[in-house]
Amino acid sequence: MKTLWVLEDNDGCLEIYRDILSDHYHVELMKDMAGLFQMTKDLHAPDLLISDIMLPDGKFINHLNDYRQIHPDTPIIIVSGLDDYSTIRHFFMNGVVDYLTKPFRPSELLVKVQRVMEQRNVSGSLSLGIDGKNVIVDGITMDNLTTKQIQILSLFLQTTDRRVQKDVLMKSVWGSTTVHPKALDVHIYHLRRKLEDYGLQIKSSGHGEWQLLSRYVAQNTK
Repeated sequence: MKTLWVLEDNDGCLEIYRDILSDHYHVELMKDMAGLFQMTKDLHAPDLLISDIMLPDGKFINHLNDYRQIHPDTPIIIVSGLDDYSTIRHFFMNGVVDYLTKPFRPSELLVKVQRVMEQRNVSGSLSLGIDGKNVIVDGITMDNLTTKQIQILSLFLQTTDRRVQKDVLMKSVWGSTTVHPKALDVHIYHLRRKLEDYGLQIKSSGHGEWQLLSRYVAQNTK
């Protein structure tokens, strides 16, 4: 059975997590950062960490990199009452796989968790332009992309003209799961920045459509 760690200081919320998830996963609950880091000493890395931001002994946002140094490959879902763009952007920029705003529906949380677990099971198995955890585009190997960035980029690689509609990206990456309206924009923004180092661009071609181009092709089409 796969293991989830839940970091949440509210007792009522912890019981909700237990009720929703314990029938499907082995769930470990902790209430503060000290408990989280003690858990990293006592147990193997979880298959998924779900964390609030505001905790009694600090903000998770300030300890994210410390946790990443111990368990660099653990997917993280943030569940918080905070809904501001800069906070969401920071977490996505640092590899968080999803962000859920409180209050949430139990079914919504469960679907998000199941999707992360499914993606973890098939990580590295995408067939077109993907080799293990690396992405290969036009003979260029990229090894610094997050799971969500690989998913998004693979959708471009699966079309002959490398064009994808925004609604197709949303449905393919998140399915029927409700996500923050800015989530895709944040992922595209950071993916664009990484692709620039490889001479690639994601450009808007209008009508809610994006296209993956060589930077040099893009310059010649202006």
